Amino acid sequence: MFFTLTIELKMAETAKTLKKLLMKRIDVPIYVWGPPGIGKSDVIKQVGKELGVDVIDIRLSLMDPTDLRGVPMIIDGEAKWVKPSFLPKKENSIMFFDELNHAPPSVQSAAYQIILDGRIGEHTLPDNTIRIAAGNQKGDGILGYDLPLPLKNRFVHIEMRCDSDAWLEWAEEEGIDARIIAFIYSKPELLMDLPKGQETQKAYGFPTPRSWAFTSTIIKGTEDLNELRSMVEGAIGKKTASIFLTHIRMVSEYKSPQFILDNPTYVDKDLDRSILWSILSSVAHIVTQNKIDEFTALMSNPAIPAELTAYTFRLATNKYNKRYLLTSELVNMFLSKEEVALSMGS
Repeated sequence: MFFTLTIELKMAETAKTLKKLLMKRIDVPIYVWGPPGIGKSDVIKQVGKELGVDVIDIRLSLMDPTDLRGVPMIIDGEAKWVKPSFLPKKENSIMFFDELNHAPPSVQSAAYQIILDGRIGEHTLPDNTIRIAAGNQKGDGILGYDLPLPLKNRFVHIEMRCDSDAWLEWAEEEGIDARIIAFIYSKPELLMDLPKGQETQKAYGFPTPRSWAFTSTIIKGTEDLNELRSMVEGAIGKKTASIFLTHIRMVSEYKSPQFILDNPTYVDKDLDRSILWSILSSVAHIVTQNKIDEFTALMSNPAIPAELTAYTFRLATNKYNKRYLLTSELVNMFLSKEEVALSMGS
């Protein structure tokens, strides 16, 4: 049986769709396409964790054809293939073939049978072994091999697109450095900016969801980021690093978050939006119960756009769990600001 179905989805939608497909136990291989660093592997591992099944990560680009089939041994006078140790040993597993289109054609050919038919040579996979592959598209400046049409035609294809809202939600849950979260909130186009044309030959670091997570690990706990400049550049590239570090410097040169909280009318309507994002993120973190009046006055400041007010309140009450801010006045204000923000975005 042949299938030709391609679904284009955002990051959060990809996980939900994969989960639905896997729960239906449909015996059809799935191929997840997407640019490098978008989080394809993480999404598949997340789905496996949520479903309570093992995910066996197989990097075909590092294998020879014999690695898949196993090696022959003489048993009772007959040549038999010894099963590779990485094959699943129990039912309800996910075999994840990452970087499938990076594998040489000879390895792809060896993978056909296991991906398409759930068997390799004389070895059959356990029941409900789901086969998922992933790879980068050639248009992303990535070298690779074309998948043969017969192989392409046997997959349900899911094309994964970058989604800053979903990444920011994940970043808050995972404890990504607050300075990065505030920066991406204000400049979502820099969450992923792949090099193009001749740049691909020269580029080393460039911004992706993965490299921003690396950057968070590099800068966490460090106030003066200039001493880490070369490492930040190595993760997200010189151009993006320059924009990010300039943003951090401008935020540090402005009034402190505590000053803004203590003086809620100080904020100027002409203040750079990205700086305001960062300051309000810090305000959400430091506000205490004895500062409810000041926080309410700050949220009422007409110089702060509605979506920033809604974001700050949501950050304080959800991420930082400051339930004492759930006063009727603030809740009503949040609902009205949220409504305004949604109407502006529609």
